[in-house]
Amino acid sequence: IAERNEIVAGQVMSTEVKCLRPVERAGVVYDLLRSCTHGTFPIVDTASGGTLYGTASRSMLCTLLQRRAFGSPDVLDDYDNSDTLGPRRLSPLVQWDTIERAYPRYPTIDDVDMRESDRNCWLDLRPYANTAPYTVNETASIQRTYRLFRTLG
Repeated sequence: IAERNEIVAGQVMSTEVKCLRPVERAGVVYDLLRSCTHGTFPIVDTASGGTLYGTASRSMLCTLLQRRAFGSPDVLDDYDNSDTLGPRRLSPLVQWDTIERAYPRYPTIDDVDMRESDRNCWLDLRPYANTAPYTVNETASIQRTYRLFRTLG
């Protein structure tokens, strides 16, 4: 561990991280938002061995679900098994100004009407991901970690 018996970030990190894939089923996103209160979720590319692709905010996910910004369930029939994605977008693109226009009253998960027929549709999170999120190595000191995230608010 660190010198002088300092606590390091890895000792206080959550072990039950709630992640999404770059392209995810709408029902999976909906159920995740219903099951926890986190404000941001890591987007992890399972095809590349668990590489962090970026993050997705709760407000953005709720807006995409409310606007039904997802594609047909049969577009990627094999994605669940192969985890391979091409570069093309799979769902209708909602413009950033449309998402940000709702500030500060973004839709909540209670505002989303998830139809049973929509649950298997694909939601492409890649155009909306924050691909440069702040990260901390698990060996970073807790003091440094606290200062970073406290400064960020």
